[in-house]
Amino acid sequence: MKTFLTTILLSLTAILSSKAASYEVPLIQNVQAYESLLLDGAWNYIVDVQEEGYYDYRMNPTRWGFFQNAKPQKPEDLIEYDFDKSPTMKIPGDWNTQDERLFFYEGTVWFKKSFQAAPMKGLRTLL
Repeated sequence: MKTFLTTILLSLTAILSSKAASYEVPLIQNVQAYESLLLDGAWNYIVDVQEEGYYDYRMNPTRWGFFQNAKPQKPEDLIEYDFDKSPTMKIPGDWNTQDERLFFYEGTVWFKKSFQAAPMKGLRTLL
C-alpha cells in the first residue's frame, strides 16, 4: 500500500528544478522556535490512472502536467482537470481507505492544497 508521503514527495520532485535542488541545506535546529503553518486537513486530489499528469504519451516528462494547475483561458483549451472542483481527502492519511474506489489502487494520485505564505526578506522560508 503506497503512503501519502511517498506520493507527495514524488510530485514535489517533479516540481523542483535541478538548480533549486542542487545545493545542500544545513540541518534545521530548534524547530519549535520557528513560526510554522500546519498543512494537514482537506486536500484536493486527482487520480492519475494513465500517468498523464507528468508524462506525455511517450513517457517523457512534460512541461504542461497537473503540477501546473492550469486553467482554461478559452473554450478550445485542452485542459481536462480542475483541482478546485476535484474531491477532497484528509491529509495526513491514506487514499486506500478514504475513497472506496481507491482501495486497491497503486498508481499516482496528485494532491493540491492552497495556502498563504509571506516570506520575509533576508530570511529563509522552508517547506
